[in-house]
Amino acid sequence: MPASDGLAPPLSEVERDIVKSHGGWTAFCASYGLEPWNPDENKEAKSLIHLLGRKGSDAADVSLSPKSAPRSL
Repeated sequence: MPASDGLAPPLSEVERDIVKSHGGWTAFCASYGLEPWNPDENKEAKSLIHLLGRKGSDAADVSLSPKSAPRSL
């Protein structure tokens, strides 16, 4: 684990799962061209992970919603 993984901000369980799927905080940041040791880019990465976490939970909610089922013609 790179030392810069220790720079990860507090994450929700969903956000942690996303970060783990990238191989850690440093790899997650690098995959988006961000440097975790740069405070501004670390904040940007946190914003990204928050949005990805919301998108994932929203997608699950939508797919289970009866309102999203296709209508018959």
